[in-house]
Amino acid sequence: MALSRRQMALLHVAKKQLALEEDDYRAILRQEGGCDSSRALDADGFKAVLRRFRELGFMHGSRRPDLGHRAGMASPDQVRFIRSLWRQYTGGEGDDRSLGKWLQRTVKVSDIRFVTYGTASNAITALLAMVRREAS
Repeated sequence: MALSRRQMALLHVAKKQLALEEDDYRAILRQEGGCDSSRALDADGFKAVLRRFRELGFMHGSRRPDLGHRAGMASPDQVRFIRSLWRQYTGGEGDDRSLGKWLQRTVKVSDIRFVTYGTASNAITALLAMVRREAS
């Protein structure tokens, strides 16, 4: 089944955000998706290519807004670190929705937007422990 226009657009947004040269982009398509063109990708290939782009640092802007500096709230660096640890723990599959569910269970905050400075430290400590356990 062919990819939707939205999925193909997402791949091209990722290519642009990561500043990939055409040869590098095609190499990732071949390596992860088994084809030379985004038009030839199937659903599994799309997921694999998108997973690789996320490993390289791609973040879809509408789902991961920069929250900026807010008094009493987690700093932008803390938010980025929490998201990074979450992606590491989930093998690149974690998004803000799954992170929110984990935050609710762990530190009783429903979304990364509502994490305070102190709560961010608790979340980071817990995530570091989880990542270390997974690595061993």
